[in-house]
Amino acid sequence: MAFTFAAFCYMLALLLTAALIFFAIWHIIAFDELKTDYKNPIDQCNTLNPLVLPEYLIHAFFCVMFLCAAEWLTLGLNMPLLAYHIWRYMSRPVMSGPGLYDPTTIMNADILAYCQKEGWCKLAFYLLAFFYYLYGIKWLLLFICLLHDLCFGELLEQHSEELVQLSACKKPPNEGILSSKILFPRVAYGI
Repeated sequence: MAFTFAAFCYMLALLLTAALIFFAIWHIIAFDELKTDYKNPIDQCNTLNPLVLPEYLIHAFFCVMFLCAAEWLTLGLNMPLLAYHIWRYMSRPVMSGPGLYDPTTIMNADILAYCQKEGWCKLAFYLLAFFYYLYGIKWLLLFICLLHDLCFGELLEQHSEELVQLSACKKPPNEGILSSKILFPRVAYGI
């Protein structure tokens, strides 16, 4: 069975989407802790801000991979979230380091509610994407197998006369494509 770059992209996207699901769960838990005053905003922002760029870069990497693999539907499904990530990072508050969350404004009720909704929406997107990538792997590998069987079936049809001769005389062929000891070991070795 052949292995294509698109199948590799889906497999890698599946594994990395599992990491993004954990990022989204961490995001949801962190904002729930802020809402219930379990942690202070400075500590929470210090743990959340380092996760922003890896999440965005992993998702951008997916888009580049699917662009190179010419998986247009998958790329189209990922583009809205990529555009949102770019917009969100460009409109972030002025900060000294990378990240989105400012400890001075994060406790604002509107911002806190927005961040919680964002976390739940991303979790839903990543879960749907996970199962879509799983389906994409299955579909691609099945398509490759069918294509391989179709091509091999045409090859057998082209050499059907040779097969009839082989079955009649039980002698190894001397020439032609079916003379391979790998394809017909019983005939070749007299078994």
